[in-house]
Amino acid sequence: MKKTIARAFGLIVLATMVTTVPATGQVPLTPRALGMGGAFIGVARGQEVIFLNPANLGLPGTPQWSLAFPQLTVKGTLLGPDFGDLPDIQNFDEVSSARTEEILASIPESGTEATYDFRFPAVAWQVGHLALGVSYGSIGQHTVSKDVVELIFEGYEENRTDYSVGNTSGSRVTFWDVAAAYGRRVGPVSLGVTGHYIHGGTILQSRLFDPRIDVAAAEIDVDYMSVFSRGGTGFGLDVGAAYMPFAGLTVSGAISNLYSTMSWNEELMVRELTLTQEDFDSPEPLDILDRYEDSEHAFDAGTASPRAVNTADGLYDDANFPAIARLGAAWQPRRGTQLGVAFNKQLSDGRLSGEWEQKAAIGVQQKIPLVTLRAGYATNLDDSSLLSGGLTLGVLEFGVAKLSAGDLNGASRSGWIASFGVNVETPQTIN
Repeated sequence: MKKTIARAFGLIVLATMVTTVPATGQVPLTPRALGMGGAFIGVARGQEVIFLNPANLGLPGTPQWSLAFPQLTVKGTLLGPDFGDLPDIQNFDEVSSARTEEILASIPESGTEATYDFRFPAVAWQVGHLALGVSYGSIGQHTVSKDVVELIFEGYEENRTDYSVGNTSGSRVTFWDVAAAYGRRVGPVSLGVTGHYIHGGTILQSRLFDPRIDVAAAEIDVDYMSVFSRGGTGFGLDVGAAYMPFAGLTVSGAISNLYSTMSWNEELMVRELTLTQEDFDSPEPLDILDRYEDSEHAFDAGTASPRAVNTADGLYDDANFPAIARLGAAWQPRRGTQLGVAFNKQLSDGRLSGEWEQKAAIGVQQKIPLVTLRAGYATNLDDSSLLSGGLTLGVLEFGVAKLSAGDLNGASRSGWIASFGVNVETPQTIN
C-alpha cells in the first residue's frame, strides 16, 4: 500500500515536471561537447557551432556539410540521496527497516530536491557557411519536505498533528528553439551571427499545501495544485568572432542572447488534487493521475482562490534567456589530438539557462584507430564541478558526466548527465 501511494504521488510530481527552475549546469548540447566538459567552443566545427559560436563557420576545418539527427542530452540531480539509492527508494517497502531509515536520514530536515534538464536537438544541418537547427528543451525541479517523504514511505501516523509540507513545490518550462547561423571570414577574423525563434511550450508552478488532520477520525487530507500557461514567443540574437593566429590554434568568443525577448501566454490554467485518507489506504495511482489531469480549468483572477494566487505568484519572473559570454581556445599539438579550454559568464538575469552563473572548463580529445576518446573537467569556481568522458564510434557519439552540485542545507547535491547523438559529415573542409 505504501509503495502504491508513493508511486501515485511520484506520478503527480512527474506530471508536474515533465508536462509543465534554475536547472542546468549550462549543460552541453552535444555528446562531443559534454565529453570535453564543455571546453568545446574552440573545437566545434560544422553543425556543432549553432548553439556555441556561429563565427566558427568561417574557420578552416569546417566541413562542406554536416548533419546531426537526432541528439539527446539528459541531466538529473538529487539533494541528499544519490542515484545509487534510487533502486532501494523505488522498492523501499521491500528493503530492511534499517536501510529505509538510512535513506530517510540522508534527507535534510528542510527536505529533498530533484532537478532535471532534457535537451533534444532534433536536427542540426550545416552547408558551407550556413547552419540550421531545431532543438527542444525541458527544464524542471521539485522539492519535497522530509515530513511528506515520511508520510509517503511510512503512511499516516495516527495522533500526529505536526506534519509540515514546508516548501514542497515544483516548476517546469518547455520550449522549442529554431536557430539559423551564418559565419564568414572577414580579413584574418571570422565573424558570425545566429538568430533564434523561440516557441514556448509550457511554464508551470506547483505547490503542496499543509494537510488537514482529523485526529478523532484518524484522517488526513492533502491538497496539491499547479498553475500553468501554454504557449509563448521569443527571439534571440547571438554574435561571435573567431581567429586562428596559426595552424593548430583557434581562439573563439561569442555572446549568446545579446538581444533576447520572451513573452508567455497570460491565460493561466489550474489543476488541483486532494489526496484523502481513502487514497492513502487504497490508492489507485492511475486514477489519482486521471483526477489530477481532469481537474484542469481556467484561472480567473476575480474568483481564484488564495491558494491558486499563491501558487501562481512569480510564475513569469525571469522566465527568459540570459545573455551569456563564452570564450575559449583549442590547440592541436599534433595530428589527432586536441586540447580545449573555455570560460562562460552569465551577463543578465534569466532562468532558462543554468544554475552556474560562470563556468571554467578544460578538455581533451584523442583520435585513435576507429575511435575518438574524450575527457573533461568543469567547475563553477565555487563548490560545483563536473567530470566527463565520451567517445565517437563511426557516426555514433556518446558522452557522460558525473556532476557534483555543491551542498544545500547540510546535504550534498549530485547527479549525472548523459548524451547520445548521430553525426554525419563530409571529410572535405573549407579553407
